[in-house]
This record gives sequence, C-alpha cells and structure tokens, in this order.
Amino acid sequence: MRLIHSFVLAFVLVGFGFTLDPAPKRIISLAPSLTETLFSLGLGDRVVGVTRYCDYPEEAKNCTQLGGILDPNLELILALKPDLVVLLTAHKDLETRLKKVGLRTLSTPHQSLEDIHRTIELVGKACHAQKEAEALLEDLANRRTAIKKLRSTNPTPNILVVLGRDADTNSFEGMYLAGGKGFYHELIELAGANNAWNEPGVSFPKLSAEGLLSLNPDGIIELVSRFDTKRTEEKVLESWQTFAALDAVRQKHIAIIAGDHALRPGPRYILFLEELAHVLTKWEN
Repeated sequence: MRLIHSFVLAFVLVGFGFTLDPAPKRIISLAPSLTETLFSLGLGDRVVGVTRYCDYPEEAKNCTQLGGILDPNLELILALKPDLVVLLTAHKDLETRLKKVGLRTLSTPHQSLEDIHRTIELVGKACHAQKEAEALLEDLANRRTAIKKLRSTNPTPNILVVLGRDADTNSFEGMYLAGGKGFYHELIELAGANNAWNEPGVSFPKLSAEGLLSLNPDGIIELVSRFDTKRTEEKVLESWQTFAALDAVRQKHIAIIAGDHALRPGPRYILFLEELAHVLTKWEN
C-alpha cells in the first residue's frame, strides 16, 4: 500500500511540474560551516569530501580533503563521484563548472542569521532530512529566546567585536571589526548590546588605532582562532593595555573568545551568542 501511495504521489508531483531528487548518498562540502551543518543534521556518514579547513566535528577530518574554500581540486571532486556538492553562493564560478560536468549542486547563502537558518532548511530538504532540520532550528530558536529573556532587563553597552589583526606584531593597525551589516551585528544586538561601529552597509570594516580611541567603546570582544598560536589569550589581553585611556580597558571590559565556532556562519553561532551574553552579564555584575 505504501508503495502505491508513493507511486501516486510521485505521479501527481511530476504532473504538476515537480521532480523528486533522490536522497544523496555521497556529499561533498566546500565550506566549514556547511560541513558543520551536514553533521548537525546527522548526515556525516554521507559526507565523502571536505575542504582542508573543515575540522569540526572531529569525524570530518576523516573525509577526503579537496583543497581550500577558494581553490578546491576539481579533479579530486570528480574522482569522488558525489551525487551532491554543497557550496556557498560565493562559489558561482565553481558551481557553473560543476554543473557543466553534470554534478548536482546546492548553493547556500551565508551572510546573515536568516541565511544560516535558510541554509539549514535547504540542506535538510535536499538531503531528505527535513525533520532533523526542523529540530535543529527549533533548538536554536529556543536558545535565542532564553538569551533574550536573560538580557531583557540589562543595560545595552556599546561594544566592539574585533575579528582580526596582525598576528605577527600583535599590532592594532588595521583591525577588522564586526560592522553594521551581517550576522555578527545581529548577534551583538541579540546579546543585549549595541554595536559601537553601527554604520550600515559594511560587514567587516577596517579600523585604525586612532579610530578605536575615537569610538571609545564600553567593552571589547576579540575573537581568536585556535590556529593562531602566536596570540595566546594572555598576550592578547596584555596588548590592550596600550590603550589605557579607553573606558573598556580602564573598566577591564576586555574579553577573548577563542575557537573557530565564533568565526563561522554555521549552526554553532549559538555558542558564540551564549558566550557573548555571558561576558556582558559578567561585566555588569
């Protein structure tokens, strides 16, 4: 009976112009955030290829490495015979090349929180894991609600989130910030703070030391990759003492969040949001 129902459903969908793609069994991911999404949806056993930067979860390291995010090895991709290649909207040229050789692709957005949630939906649908996608999205929504309740009665300080600066000299010239556009800006507001750099339209502005002094934020969060061995938490915190005139330095409102979960537009953004809310609450107590 189920077989008959499936056949009838397929016939009706085709009649209305829809086609049913089979669930992919050999998936290639071309971004760390996408790899994390696939594993979060329980699809890790189907992932056969990833980039060299896809190191989470630990099981992802067992997959064949295909090069970088911007320079994947096309020959190796073809050799793995994938039935789905998941990539970013920024991979337009690569997607065109993959389609020309007959590979099925899924292009996903990655600029905002809505994009991250949309990507979870798209991957879930393409891989026949809609229930898992719905469960993940519900968990993320519940945790965002909990943070909103935690922070709803607190003041809203002006903070800066520093995404990167010179690792060799630990210099403050050429700092890259979370700007007034993109998912970092959204996370700052969800955590109950204001973005000290609130000019719209720029996702990752570059700021000089003089610009930092003029902004004079109430608090500063610096994100450090775990691969950045030259900049330990102690060294980074010590380097901020250069700016003794800053309110954030005088009040000891400088915090380091280490780990690549804070640097990737994937489902683990919720961990960064929870850490950010915790830091803000700690500063206020």
